[in-house]
Amino acid sequence: KALFFGTLRYLIYTLQYFCMLRFFGIQAPLILMFSGIATVYLLQTSIPLDPVTGLLARGELAMVVWGFLGADEWRVLGATFGLWIINLLIPALFGLVLVLNLNIIKRLGYEGGD
Repeated sequence: KALFFGTLRYLIYTLQYFCMLRFFGIQAPLILMFSGIATVYLLQTSIPLDPVTGLLARGELAMVVWGFLGADEWRVLGATFGLWIINLLIPALFGLVLVLNLNIIKRLGYEGGD
């Protein structure tokens, strides 16, 4: 089951990245696109960094990999950070809103009266 879900997750992220690259106008043969995506993922996961530095390194790695195909830096950064926003920022903000709307004290049965 773990291998299946890991493969499914990889395929979904790869398809999302491919679509983002196409949306930002980065054109290349399919084999180069998917090879580039796999290279970016391999490099990103092989460098242990904290989240903030990892975000900056993700953009730099993507620019290096896609630069070999002659892609514009701003388009690469747009696709890379757009993917980050879709997969991390939006779900985190959605979860934050849910947690902030959850009244923990009231759920535990304490009404807060004098």
